[in-house]
Amino acid sequence: MLKLISFLPLLFVFLLGAEPEFSWESQLSDVRKNSQGSEFSRVEINQNVISSNKILAHINSIHPDVISFVSIYNKGTSEYVFIKDKLICVCSTEYQLSGELADKKISDIRKNYKNESLINDNDITTYNLYDDKTIVNLSVRERGGKKDIRVYYYPKNLFSILVKL
Repeated sequence: MLKLISFLPLLFVFLLGAEPEFSWESQLSDVRKNSQGSEFSRVEINQNVISSNKILAHINSIHPDVISFVSIYNKGTSEYVFIKDKLICVCSTEYQLSGELADKKISDIRKNYKNESLINDNDITTYNLYDDKTIVNLSVRERGGKKDIRVYYYPKNLFSILVKL
């Protein structure tokens, strides 16, 4: 019965298409334990990985010593970034989606967050969204009738987390 109760929120997220609420600074072991579906695989951190993730690139530019405490795990299309085994960022990337599927995913994300700003730069549209705990940076690139989507979720208090290290 307890397993069923802990599964219900995930079922609602799946059925309603809602974005999961991230528990920022959760321990790696808890995130892995509460995760459903495909397995986590550890990513070897190098300069390409750092520069391809704008949250890591920013952290590296202001606090380069922190990178030695970073671990990254892939799960499906998502990348989970931890500092000292505490969750600080989730990045999801999907390529070559049909316009209809991409628009649905974009709409589902946007309806779960408030107060957005929109930036159009060349062929990339970026939505900056947030709620009480999370900032979301959603970038959409249209290429040849298909769309690539990259979404960063990170805590509003990321700077204070870094200061505590």
